[in-house]
Amino acid sequence: FFFKQKTAYEMRISDWSSDVCSSDLPSYDTQKDAAKFTVPNVGEVVVANHGGFIAWEKVDLTGIRSIEVNALAQAGQTAGGKIKIRVGSEQGKLIGEGTIPTNFASTLSIPVATQDLGSNQTLYLTFDNTVSQGKPLFGLSQIEFKK
Repeated sequence: FFFKQKTAYEMRISDWSSDVCSSDLPSYDTQKDAAKFTVPNVGEVVVANHGGFIAWEKVDLTGIRSIEVNALAQAGQTAGGKIKIRVGSEQGKLIGEGTIPTNFASTLSIPVATQDLGSNQTLYLTFDNTVSQGKPLFGLSQIEFKK
């Protein structure tokens, strides 16, 4: 899911041996109300909670048109919710958003508006569901940047 030299197109949590533009894959730079867990037959998953985020510093978004996330949500265990993609801060400029339904185990493609953003952005994935009643929203197992 995560990268060091932040000019990435595919980042995996579960496959630390993969390169991203010939870089290794450390974890995100910061988080709030999100945690990593190992899920059998899936690998490492970031579990998102309402009001939380994960963020990376110095991301080059030049030419990126969409961000795909592999997400998991299961009725009774998770609440589903929105992923909002922002730059600058957790309340910064909104460049894309998507919804993970309550029952979901697939890839969600989120179009992003990155014109005029360029390199050295702090990228935030924020998580929202005001009616989650304390349940985790969903898990994320992979993120991919698409040109």
